[in-house]
Order: sequence, then structure tokens, then C-alpha cells
Amino acid sequence: MSFIKKIALLFSQNIAFLAEYIWKNNFKVIFLSGIAYIIYRVSPFANKTQAFFKKTSENQKIYENLTPLNYIPTIWMPFPSMQMFLHESMEVKEVYFKREYVISDDGGEYSLDWVVDDPREFQKEKNKNIFLILHGLTGGSNTIYMRDIIYEMKNLKDFKICVLHNRGINDTPLKTPKSFHASFTNDIKHIFKLLKTRYPESSLYTMGISMGANILTKFFANEYDMGDYVKCFISLSNPFDFHECYNRTMYSIISYFLKINMRSFFEVNPILRNVKGGY
Repeated sequence: MSFIKKIALLFSQNIAFLAEYIWKNNFKVIFLSGIAYIIYRVSPFANKTQAFFKKTSENQKIYENLTPLNYIPTIWMPFPSMQMFLHESMEVKEVYFKREYVISDDGGEYSLDWVVDDPREFQKEKNKNIFLILHGLTGGSNTIYMRDIIYEMKNLKDFKICVLHNRGINDTPLKTPKSFHASFTNDIKHIFKLLKTRYPESSLYTMGISMGANILTKFFANEYDMGDYVKCFISLSNPFDFHECYNRTMYSIISYFLKINMRSFFEVNPILRNVKGGY
């Protein structure tokens, strides 16, 4: 028997022994695992939440109201991949949209999904403020996480909600070989100016999720003239350090599903098939 076969046999025997032990001692294993997890969460080795903010009296009051900051996941669902699978298996919230397609300055096209109470109507009252949400790498108004957020916020008074889709996302046509990336803010600037012109008496409130949060953060860091129009920006699950995010997810199951979604992005947008090189 070769060395590799011996290692494989030894590994399979240990896995079988472990499975048998857990099966015979399931209550003991669950109890001891729970104790170990609780000890880990209160130990110095556990990840601690940090808050970074400008030291002003107003910010300090906000910070004090946020404490305690440490995030402790549910003991029976401690890992992000497990939480993701659980969430994806949940019921999709019922939310209705009316889509609007917008042509950008370079001929590219993006879309806005406006939240409506009745899918037969396009409600765009001019006296309401706007809450605009930008999705993550492969998301959109069709995703569960986006609909969960919208479902909880759609009853906000004096707000109309819309989801901004990047080029090629969620059935938005990709009309040019230029797609989108974490540094691409041209379409953001275009839609903000469009909304400001269309609804001059409204204020804009924004939320970015994952890569959408990173794109909006970059935009607001460079576009100071939008400060009077944009009243709020919520950055949710922002991958500030892309190199660190890549290192942590490169061999994870999350990376596997991201690759599947990105592959489908190229498959449903035939204009990219013959493109060589970068932007």
C-alpha cells in the first residue's frame, strides 16, 4: 500500500471514529462545544468590535448609545457560512417594484427598481424623500437580503425607496463592454444629479451593501458637492480592505458561490465574450 493510500485510510478511519463518537455522545458533545464556545467568546482571542469616529461631543454621545458593541452570534449558528445558508433558505418577502432604465453619459445603462405598493402603478410623489440602496457584488432587488431590508423599511413615512442596479445586474442590459467595479462611481454621480434635478425639493438618503458600500464610500470621499443633497449614508458590510477580504474568502464556500454568480454574469452578457484585456 502506498504512503498516500495509508494516509487516506487513516484519515477515513479517524473521521468514522469521530462520527461514531458524536453519534453515541451527542448530548455531551453539544454541551461541551457550547461551553467551549462561550469561553472563547469572552476570551481575548475572540474578535472584538472596534469603533472609529471623529472625536466630537455629538459623535461621542452616539458611540455611548451604541454600546455594548461586541457582536456575539447565536450559539447554534456561529459561522457566517451557516448563517448565509439559513438566510437563503428562508421565505422571500413580498415586495413590488417598478423598473426604470437610465442611460449614462457614456452610453451605458443602469436601472432603478422603485418600490411600489401596487405593481400596476408607478408611484413617484415629488414631496417625498428618496432612500436609494446599492447592492453588493452580484445582488439586486431580486435577492433575499435586499428584500428583507426593503420589507422592513417600506413603511417609512415620506420616503420612496429605490434599488440602483449596476450595469448588467438583475436583467439590466450591458450595452457597452464596460461593466462596473469597486472604483467605478460614474453612474453613481450620474443618478445623483438626475434625482436632484428631478426632485429638487427632496433629500437623498443612501445605503450601500458590501461592494455597494465600498463604491459609495469612495464616491462620498471625493464628491463634496453632494453634501447638501445627501443627508445620510449607511455603509453595511463594507469590505474596506479588499486584499484582506480576498485572503479570508479565497478558499471558502462563500468564494465558491461568488465565482458561480460572476460566471453567470459573463454568460448572460454576451457583449463580454469577445472582450480581451481590461478596461
